[in-house]
Amino acid sequence: MATPQTRPDGVPPVAHIARMTTVMDCLSDAFSTVTLDQVAHRTRLSRSSTYRILRHLTEAGWVEYSAGRYRLGERAVGITGPDVAHLGLRRAASPVLAELRRSYGIHFHLCVLTAGRVQVIDSVLGERAYSPWGIGDLALATSCASGLAMLSTLDTFDAEKRLAASGSSAGLGALRTASPRPGAARVRMDVGGEVWHSAAEAIPGPRREAFAAIEAMDPATLRLDAAQRALTKAARAIASALADQSAARDRRQNSRTMEAGA
Repeated sequence: MATPQTRPDGVPPVAHIARMTTVMDCLSDAFSTVTLDQVAHRTRLSRSSTYRILRHLTEAGWVEYSAGRYRLGERAVGITGPDVAHLGLRRAASPVLAELRRSYGIHFHLCVLTAGRVQVIDSVLGERAYSPWGIGDLALATSCASGLAMLSTLDTFDAEKRLAASGSSAGLGALRTASPRPGAARVRMDVGGEVWHSAAEAIPGPRREAFAAIEAMDPATLRLDAAQRALTKAARAIASALADQSAARDRRQNSRTMEAGA
């Protein structure tokens, strides 16, 4: 005999699929993290039903769970692809990066932290034709300003865990000299015999832990000094735009939930 949760052919009923979709909509960005209570509130499902759905999604790889919070899992991100997964972040950052480029004429990169590595997901290039970094490039978090800026917002255990996951043997010693305060960092790099300077500001996430950063790069320290002062304001502008996106998603979610219950 089939259970109420499953049809004889093993396919979940439409209502169950609809509830799972509603839960997945709460994690529509690869860098959104939510708690069980937040998902239950947004979906208007009971806490126990929400927990069961999240547990099934986690077991199947669609969702990841860590430290009391949920986010899209590798299976979901693998289907959407990195460009789609980062779409909300790139949309929020695009006008900010363009304004920085117009104001300072140097390279600016939008970076995300994955385990102990940094990936460039968007760039606006300055007046120089060459840039040490390009979209899609990866680097150890301890080797670049954006990685150090993001790591500096984490507690020591979490930061070391991310570095270990990347296979890096580097420690967090560089943070003491490169990060003057949590969320900021500056480094000097030798690229093909040419010295480049970079400064980064972390973009604060919902728990004040950074999930992304803006990095400015230029061989000239004076131009970088001027740009660095603008990075804090730029990071806050991106965080605000992301919060607006999240609020809009919540409104759409509430609307769909009310329509479904009507």
